Amino acid sequence: MVDLKSQYEKIREDVNAGIQEVIDTTTFIKGGKVNEFQKNLEAYLGVKHVIPTGNGTDALQIALMALGLKPGDEVITPTFTFIATAEVVALLGLTPVVVDVEEDTFNMDIEAVKRAITPKPKQLFQFTYSVKMLIWMLFYNWQKKIIYTL
Repeated sequence: MVDLKSQYEKIREDVNAGIQEVIDTTTFIKGGKVNEFQKNLEAYLGVKHVIPTGNGTDALQIALMALGLKPGDEVITPTFTFIATAEVVALLGLTPVVVDVEEDTFNMDIEAVKRAITPKPKQLFQFTYSVKMLIWMLFYNWQKKIIYTL
């Protein structure tokens, strides 16, 4: 699907130098390169704060924590995803509600989402695995219980 080796070969010297600098300075967490990455990403995104994480699981957990969800709130997630998706939901005392995905895009099936909606869901987790990337966006008006798609 993606030829990472040829991509790496194009930037090999920069990548290896960066890795060696981190090893030489032993600043693996909150070190110079991480801080540099954080500042560059903040500037690129035009935001005040970025939180670099060591892995996707931590990123998902921090994102859910920032939403102010309460224990028992339901989070609708796709069945076709990495275990960390449901794991962080459960770690925070939330309830994962899994819904089926579309066979051609692996995105959550909109009809399955509609059936999963109860008064408890507070968040939808949508990940995309198709080459098309995210070709539709899902919006849910929690008060009116209406799903909008683009």
